[in-house]
Amino acid sequence: MTPEQCAAQVLSDFSITDIPILHFPHICEKRGIKWDEYPYNDAKYSGALHKIDGEYYILINSDCGIPTRINFTKAHELGHFFLKHPGEKFECSSNDIFTTDIANKPSEVEANRFAAAFLLPQDKMELLVSDDNYDFTTISGIASSYAVSIQTTVIRTITFLQGSFRAVWAVNGIVQWAIKSPHCKQPTLYKGQPLPPQSIAHKCFADNYIPPKDEYIKVPHGTWGHAKTPPTELVIPFKKINAILSITKW
Repeated sequence: MTPEQCAAQVLSDFSITDIPILHFPHICEKRGIKWDEYPYNDAKYSGALHKIDGEYYILINSDCGIPTRINFTKAHELGHFFLKHPGEKFECSSNDIFTTDIANKPSEVEANRFAAAFLLPQDKMELLVSDDNYDFTTISGIASSYAVSIQTTVIRTITFLQGSFRAVWAVNGIVQWAIKSPHCKQPTLYKGQPLPPQSIAHKCFADNYIPPKDEYIKVPHGTWGHAKTPPTELVIPFKKINAILSITKW
């Protein structure tokens, strides 16, 4: 069973049809999981799943002050539990919560996939997103309604698009992660790569350019890949953390 299938099964087993994260206490109670939310005074610590003498405990760091991150951490720790990952203790840092390092941290990646699928159920997302409405208004609306971050929303929802799309999250002009829609054949981008100089995203960092909201702008051929048709790019700036979300479509 994939993490996505496991998440769907949990949603079905608990008859969850509204906002999934609201059911976290109920799920823990029914599965005999003890949990606690506490400010641990450590910004790098997100949460943990411990198994002690056959009993399960979920610990959540509330110190970050970001409700969407706390929600994702709760779902992530449930992922370790329901996916039956081997081990007595999973201590999850903020890096683990966003990792895509399947080679070195497969359990963390699977828990992230479970969390995204649990928080943003497939049947709901398929009704809300399409190639024609994939913009900031749609993405931010889903994020707000389901109490998740913009990043989580994009990573999850882009998988339901039929066209060729790629999303890139960059901080200080450097790619942190990139994800493609299932039908996108453009080259893979990796963490640590600089943004292409001709991209709208790079222009935002280099020139403090403020892109128009919800508008895909045509960029030169070859900026983001090698398709015959020049791509268009939608950019969402996050100035407080000097970050950019760039969505390109061909």
